[in-house]
Amino acid sequence: MRAAATSHHGPPLRLPFGLDGLAVAALVAYVTVTGGSGRQDDGFFTDPLPDGLAVLAFAAAIAAGAVAAWALVREPPRTRAGRWALGLAIAFVVSFPVLGLLTEALGHEQGWAPEPVVPLLFAMALGAMVLGAFAREPGRRGLLLIPLLIGASALIFFLGDLLFPN
Repeated sequence: MRAAATSHHGPPLRLPFGLDGLAVAALVAYVTVTGGSGRQDDGFFTDPLPDGLAVLAFAAAIAAGAVAAWALVREPPRTRAGRWALGLAIAFVVSFPVLGLLTEALGHEQGWAPEPVVPLLFAMALGAMVLGAFAREPGRRGLLLIPLLIGASALIFFLGDLLFPN
């Protein structure tokens, strides 16, 4: 009875996509304020406006991914395409930091060490988003993979920058 009740309500699509919209707006504002030059390495929050916009963009993207992940855990995909999309998304999220650590271990300072793997990463992320978008899931649950991937990528980049500063 409870499963039937949750399938009618569907996942909270508005919240993760709204948070992703906020992240994109903060990122556009950040690029506009910095003139496309990015953050200067003169200390964090020496210029609070661009640094605050960058933090807002990362926080909103990570929050969108967390909301999407929670919704997918509570109500996982039921169709074959939805399960494949979720599997590709998980493979992408797991392989991204593994490749980053491999690059660090091999001592490559610039770029990714296993460069032929980068198109595979792109294909996994794109495949997960496309399969999720076209999966015939109740309540369009497959669309939650888009904010999940964006939030996971933002979280990985943020943690990578904290753990391995340049």
